[in-house]
This record gives sequence, structure tokens and C-alpha cells, in this order.
Amino acid sequence: SNPGNILTENALPLVRAVEANLQCTSAYTTYCFKEGGTGSCRSMASLAPIFFKGGPSLFSRCPAQADSMLETPPLESILDAIAQDGAGTGFVETQFSVDDPASRVLVTHLLFRGASSRLTSYLTKELLPNLLGESKGNFRVSVWNQEIADYSILEALASDARLAAAGFAVVVLLVGFATRSALLTLAAFLCILLSFPLSYWCYTVLLGVARTPLLNFFGAFVIVGIGCDGVFL
Repeated sequence: SNPGNILTENALPLVRAVEANLQCTSAYTTYCFKEGGTGSCRSMASLAPIFFKGGPSLFSRCPAQADSMLETPPLESILDAIAQDGAGTGFVETQFSVDDPASRVLVTHLLFRGASSRLTSYLTKELLPNLLGESKGNFRVSVWNQEIADYSILEALASDARLAAAGFAVVVLLVGFATRSALLTLAAFLCILLSFPLSYWCYTVLLGVARTPLLNFFGAFVIVGIGCDGVFL
């Protein structure tokens, strides 16, 4: 009755399949967070297993096996219990309640150990494309992780930087043409370029901000435009 609801008998098996298949990949078992002393991956934090007969134990058998949904209790009863208990509401939309036990989103938390260049490479080059590739029809898989977010920003920044370099060269030529002075043009753009390391030093040393978000680098394009206006003042 609710086409945007993922908590249905048609949509939940898709979530179950994505989770099960992911945990059976060799790369996931390499980088997952291990239970102390067991060497086994800690189970994903997910509501999906409680709707199925295999439960969390299904993930210990690879390759992933087909699983069927519980017939008793029925799906409606399980959702009602989740809504009343409130323990699982962090995995669904905030409006999920006894009166409206529906959600367009079902969150799964994947646990990985530590931080390393290899883990980042796995998250961005393998995990992200594989999960996004699970989207089909109205079923969409989205991924959020700080390393993945930084990687996506870097990709966009690298692409924009090439265009910015070409634009910067054109701006230099236009300013030089307008001022008719190579010395004034070079001095002006030297000041603009020197503003980047100076602002970074103020940001990290004077203000004590240890982490510089990658989005800050997009400000470089704005500074070039503002600096060019200043040349003619």
C-alpha cells in the first residue's frame, strides 16, 4: 500500500541479499572488524536478520544462502514490536511508529578495523562500486563513510582543478591585456597565489583547526575571481 516503504515482503529480501553477499566477499573478511580472539567478522548492525528464518547465523555460511522470511510472527507483528520497543528505530526514518510502521530507508552499519591506505582503497575502489551496483528499479543502495566522502570530493576537486587551471590561464591573459603591464599582472597573481598558504597557516596554526575539510579547497576558485577584481582597484 506504500510504494516508498522498504519494510515490505518484496523489499526486505533485497536488503538481506545485499548484506549476505557482501559479508561473503574475501575483501570484506580481510578488512572487517574482528571479534576479539575469534578471527570472525563482527556482524553488521542491521534490522534485516530479524525478519528472516536464518537470522544473523546466515552470515557465517558462505557462499551466501537463500533465506526466507519468517511466517510466524507475521511481518506486521515484528514491525509493531520494533516500534513499541524503540530499540531499532535508529535504523529507520524518524516518523516510524506504531501508527505508521513504514520507512523509505533501512540503515545497515558496516564495521571495519582501523584506518589505512589499503582500507581506504577497498572502500572507494571496491566496496562503493559493488554496493551502488546493487541498486535496481526502485531499490536504491546509498553509502556514507568519511573516507568515501573525502574520496568523492577529491575526485570532483581533481576534475574541477583541470578546468580551473585552464580558466586561471585565461584570466591571467585577460588581466595582462587589460593592464598592458606584465609586471603588474605577475605581481597581482603572485599575491593571489600566496594567499593560499597564508590562509592555510592561519587556519591550522592560529585557529588550531587540525583537520582541513576538502570542501575548503573549492574556495580557491572564488579567491581567484575576487583577487582579479582587486587588481583594478
